[in-house]
Amino acid sequence: MSGNREGDVVAYQDELTAVFPSLHQSANNHGHMLVVPVSHVPSIYELDEDLGAALMNTVSRVAKAVKKVWVSVLLSCS
Repeated sequence: MSGNREGDVVAYQDELTAVFPSLHQSANNHGHMLVVPVSHVPSIYELDEDLGAALMNTVSRVAKAVKKVWVSVLLSCS
């Protein structure tokens, strides 16, 4: 993961994945989180199975946490 993200903006990070809130979330979309790989992957076609599994595991954990906090009914992966 690179760029100008401050440490206090990263909600979660492990060896392979990182999670941070969208800076452009609308008022009716609280809890919109972005789950990304820590290392650069040029395209989804170059994503290996281990990293793909780690990303989906993190997505699942974050979705459950967001639902618990925001009582979301609808979640999307996009």
